[in-house]
Amino acid sequence: TSLDTSVPLPPFSLSVCLSVLSLTSLLGFSPPHSCPFLSLVCVSVYLSTVALNYQTQDVSMDLNDGKFRQNGQAGYILKPRVQREEMSRFDFHDRAMPGLHPKLYTITVISGQALPKPPGGNKHGEVIDPYIVINTFGRPEDQYMFKTRTIQDNGFNPTWNQSFSFVVHAPDYTYVRFKVMDEDWGPNADDFIGQFSAPLESIMPGYRHIHLTCSGNALENTSLFVHVGTMDYIGATPKAGKGTFKTRKNREYPASVSVNFPAIDSIYHGSTPNLRRAVDMREDYTFAYVMFKENCGHGPQAVISDCVQLMAVKAKTANISISLDVIGESQATQVYRVDYSTKTQPPQTLVAMVTSFNHLNKAIQNLLVNGETLATELKKAYKDCCSHHGDLKTHLQETGANSRKINTTMERYGYVTCTLTLQADQLLRCRETAATDLKLVRLDDVTMTSLVIMSVDNGRTVTNEIGPSANNIALIYCH
Repeated sequence: TSLDTSVPLPPFSLSVCLSVLSLTSLLGFSPPHSCPFLSLVCVSVYLSTVALNYQTQDVSMDLNDGKFRQNGQAGYILKPRVQREEMSRFDFHDRAMPGLHPKLYTITVISGQALPKPPGGNKHGEVIDPYIVINTFGRPEDQYMFKTRTIQDNGFNPTWNQSFSFVVHAPDYTYVRFKVMDEDWGPNADDFIGQFSAPLESIMPGYRHIHLTCSGNALENTSLFVHVGTMDYIGATPKAGKGTFKTRKNREYPASVSVNFPAIDSIYHGSTPNLRRAVDMREDYTFAYVMFKENCGHGPQAVISDCVQLMAVKAKTANISISLDVIGESQATQVYRVDYSTKTQPPQTLVAMVTSFNHLNKAIQNLLVNGETLATELKKAYKDCCSHHGDLKTHLQETGANSRKINTTMERYGYVTCTLTLQADQLLRCRETAATDLKLVRLDDVTMTSLVIMSVDNGRTVTNEIGPSANNIALIYCH
């Protein structure tokens, strides 16, 4: 038999200790070949305790050590929320499972520091030729492998500056592993130097130093310097050059599911317009943000201040005066609109920047004005559905439903409740992200004719004028 990951078992209800050989046999792997991400599969099907082979520091041990980095290797780690909900619907292999929040990750391997020679190797007097292998472990569609180029004869400070982008549909169940190798001649001759493993969600975006380990022991003063960028992902378009995300016509909305209980069905089907609005609001913002970055020529790791700065430089180069106006009734929902005035034909690149910036602010304003109210309505629908949980169980008992029908009904009920609450949470999280992005641009004078980029260097304010004049300025703070 195989593990049925679709059975809605309650969280923390099963504590099982299995040996590696018996578990690999249970999962369909013939010993002695074990699953490289064995512990990940076990955790994802509600097994609370799994025995690992501590005699060998293999990939499973590295991933297990990395999993507990997020709590300092002491105490418990909460499972993802979708597994902690009493009435949640969880299937490790279901791509349509509610609660998944796909993201686009971009990892840039910049450089390495003090990479040692391979342990136990015979390389006296030789210099290593390092390269990096990046693996992701998780659900089948979230497994990737990337490899950098080899740097010849440099283990002290090799520089790669290579970027890799990939989509992860279930970030909460995905792990990343950086492996440093030394290239040698011949098949299977490359030597292992060190590695770093961690849950993908526990790595904060931005520039990070990754400290390596070998055989479970830390390599002193050895690290990788990387940049991690992340953003919400909606869906790739079939043709390149048409943006990175699906248009509204091709979006995937929550499925229309019937529990066959009138009270619950009326609540969920009545919430369908709000669910579609929630998806549209999030994806409109994400699409507008990506288009603004693309029109400004920036990659996924750029922030809004970088793009605005480039737009100001473009206007100055073309001798065009641009103005930044505040729109919105209250301070909490204020956004910006850019206008420009010129007697000649403006560059198409500048027109695209201004247009996409205004579209982005329009999407942000929609989130700020309507996002919280819409999320509250979805939360109310979720609570109303939960209030009928007992009535649904009583109805199934009174009608004499068999076990198969009960499981199907409860699975649909779990999908309904999980969809409502998680769509509300994602909308609030998107609203918070949009508000944070907007704070990177702060207006001090509405009637501006030039832009001044302000930054702080060691406590000293540095001002760089951008624009035809310094009168009536707006301040754009780049953090």
